[in-house]
Amino acid sequence: MNNDVSVRLKAVRLMHGPSQRELAKRTGVTNGMISLIEQGRVSPSVASLKNVLDGLPMGLAEFFTMDPAEAPHGDPA
Repeated sequence: MNNDVSVRLKAVRLMHGPSQRELAKRTGVTNGMISLIEQGRVSPSVASLKNVLDGLPMGLAEFFTMDPAEAPHGDPA
């Protein structure tokens, strides 16, 4: 599941446009933490993931049902 969250988070962030740093500013989570989640090195708690998704905005249900393959690729951060 950790890899699933990391792939989905990166896809969602790229789809919505903010850099890791901008998303961090919006949510109060460090950009280092967002980077670690996207790399699959840290598994966020549900509360932390919800907090990050609120900065996009996207709900947990939408996050877990979207197809990350349909999101754009490439990392502007």
